[in-house]
Amino acid sequence: MGSKVIAVGLFAAWAVHDLEEIVGTRYWRRKAIPRLRARYPTVPDAVWRTAEVETVQMAFAVSLVGVPVAVPSVAEARRKFDHDFREGAVRIVGETGKPITQVAGSSASTRVPWRTG
Repeated sequence: MGSKVIAVGLFAAWAVHDLEEIVGTRYWRRKAIPRLRARYPTVPDAVWRTAEVETVQMAFAVSLVGVPVAVPSVAEARRKFDHDFREGAVRIVGETGKPITQVAGSSASTRVPWRTG
């Protein structure tokens, strides 16, 4: 299975899971919290008030978390080089002993030689 499929699949799984969280917010606030309050009467009211979030608040929180989840997924899905390209790059670095940035023609500041084997 390719890394693009995995990246997109993980993001899709996160999205489906958190969509369920948003949809379930109203039920949680109306049904579950009162039952939990009755079951655990020693828990302070401040705890229950923080659990009573509105659907809009939950959607906003999920969106904030979604950005750092989505960015690496999209970045991985957009990668253009394939397995043969990677193998060739590793082979060239191993044969020449040059830093990967030099082999790739990059002006990156990291000049650590990558060696194979």
